[in-house]
Amino acid sequence: MKLTNYLLLSFLSILLSLPLYSQHTVCGKVINQKGEPLYPANIKLKNSTIGTTTENDGSFCIHIPAKGEIKISFVGYEPTTVKMNILDTAKTIFKTIVLTAKSLSLPQFEVNASQLNTVTKEKNIFVRDYEFMGNNILTLSMKENERKLSLITLDDSLIWETNLTKGMFRCTKFYKDFLSNTYLLTDDSAFQITNKDNEIYFFPGVAIADLKKTIIPSLAMCDHKIVYRVYGPHNKSVYYFLIKDGKEQLLFSQRDAISEMYCDDIKKEAYGHTDSHSAKYENIDNHIYSSQRKKMMKENEVNMRVPSGFLIDFYQKIMAQPIETHLLKIKDTIYIFDHFASMINIYACDGKLIQKLNTYYPKRKDIVAKQLILANNKKDVYAVFNNDGLYSIQQIDLETGKLKGKDITINYPFVEKIRIHGSQIYFLYKQNKDDGKKLLYTFNL
Repeated sequence: MKLTNYLLLSFLSILLSLPLYSQHTVCGKVINQKGEPLYPANIKLKNSTIGTTTENDGSFCIHIPAKGEIKISFVGYEPTTVKMNILDTAKTIFKTIVLTAKSLSLPQFEVNASQLNTVTKEKNIFVRDYEFMGNNILTLSMKENERKLSLITLDDSLIWETNLTKGMFRCTKFYKDFLSNTYLLTDDSAFQITNKDNEIYFFPGVAIADLKKTIIPSLAMCDHKIVYRVYGPHNKSVYYFLIKDGKEQLLFSQRDAISEMYCDDIKKEAYGHTDSHSAKYENIDNHIYSSQRKKMMKENEVNMRVPSGFLIDFYQKIMAQPIETHLLKIKDTIYIFDHFASMINIYACDGKLIQKLNTYYPKRKDIVAKQLILANNKKDVYAVFNNDGLYSIQQIDLETGKLKGKDITINYPFVEKIRIHGSQIYFLYKQNKDDGKKLLYTFNL
């Protein structure tokens, strides 16, 4: 009898909850007080990942449960919330939402569709990721079922291209460390990339965990350069990493002991070479460099102790985070950005703490500090922060921590990987959160 009652109660509970989980469609139009369509306005179901944006004419459709709140927002306008309590018989309802312009206390520059230029102009090709190599752009793109690695100019002229095959087909993004070394990443492996004479060359792949161990610094003073001790796992005999520091290049070779070589020029044959058709890896273990090019570190330089405060900061803020780090190196100074505390810890190249710098982000509701971006001139630093789902960019003074210049807001909700190169801002854009089809856009700073 008890079992029968339990089953009956369970059945009634499920039956009563069905309307709550049934899907309904809300369609409508977002306009301003003049009746003009707002594009792209952000439509989001509160306390969920469900969301969309309006079309050019301000129209939208979103699928939601029977109950919930929809938040509608657009840069420069007061956001509004619409409570939904839809009867099961009403599968589709229509709404017109009017947003009111708000007065902003800070000067803002809004980036809309009219200011944007598409970098990759070929149709039906989508950029998964991109990174700058000098004054060219390295792109990882998809066209139909082909994944391509391409080197293009700033105006989209093709310099070099190859189809990624086998294991490298799994590569999904780039990673550039704070010494401007570029890697192509899979979920668990990293392939270092370098560019010489407008051709792309690879090093053999290593595990991402090994890469992160390799870039852990044992900082020491060596001709006013930052040198790195290689913490190598010992299950493989040799690792190679090409490290660029200023005008010189440093080749890391991980064996049973630590050995580093400064090289003004690394011969092309030293790289795992790729041509335009396929990636070929060459064994560079036995490559011989002339003795004039070697500069071995002294034992006391390798074993110099690093202040524990820097290592703790480095581990907590950098190594414990995803491989994309909030770390900048400008000349001989290292900046570690704690975006939770909105503070920058500034270190000398010997690991000694110089200053803890408070940053002054706009005192507006829904501001979340995200990251610091170093422009390609290696001088100007920009703060990127999230303002109610949209990204804003503003230059930051590294002496005072204060923001300066105009506050630039990108009027698109699903933006990724903002970069600054010359007088241009670049970013990836997708139409909704889960869309893998991204376009690379740029606009004047």
